[in-house]
Amino acid sequence: MRLNKYIASCGICSRRKADELILEGRIKIDHKLITDLGAKVDPLINIVEIDGKTLIPEEKIYIAFNKPKGVLSTNKDTHDRKIINDYLPFKTRLFSIGRLDKDSEGLILLTNDGEFAQKISHPGNRKEKEYIIEIRGEINDLILKKIAEGGTFLDIITKPAKIKILNQNKNTAKVSMIIKEGQKRQIRKIFKHFSLPVVSLKRIRIGKIKLENLKKGSYKIINPNEVL
Repeated sequence: MRLNKYIASCGICSRRKADELILEGRIKIDHKLITDLGAKVDPLINIVEIDGKTLIPEEKIYIAFNKPKGVLSTNKDTHDRKIINDYLPFKTRLFSIGRLDKDSEGLILLTNDGEFAQKISHPGNRKEKEYIIEIRGEINDLILKKIAEGGTFLDIITKPAKIKILNQNKNTAKVSMIIKEGQKRQIRKIFKHFSLPVVSLKRIRIGKIKLENLKKGSYKIINPNEVL
């Protein structure tokens, strides 16, 4: 097995990050420093260490979590704010596949399987993500058409999206939006481009995985094959 694949199987990072660790001189095989990216390892025979600590393959965990608004999707926070892992009972720390910003809520997938996370995050393997968005102001057919076609909105370029109005009055509108991209604050920037502030943003689906009745701050185990 390639060394970077083994490191990823231990749940600490992706293969790409594992390559960085190898080049940084932080990895040893049988107490010997390894900097060759093509190095291989036999998990039944060799001992692999990172910074002097032995790596042990972890049981793979795949979950869907309903992130409450105000919770960070990062693995740690220097300002002692709430993060997703604060809600989870697992001894191993899970990392999110994609992100939801602090002010958004809803479905997010987490795992300790670095190889799986990298595969899902690859541009050619991205799944549909569905959101329910409440905005302040009125949205018209021209705006819907421009969002659906994709284009440049503020400082981002987006691909075509599926969007429809769920309900609307003079002051607010609620829309359903489906995209495959995951640019930072993408949806908020799209609506800001049209001077339509986002009041609330909730992700309800990633591919075949749906939020459904999952309570805020709760998780459910998922089959990784449902995501692929």
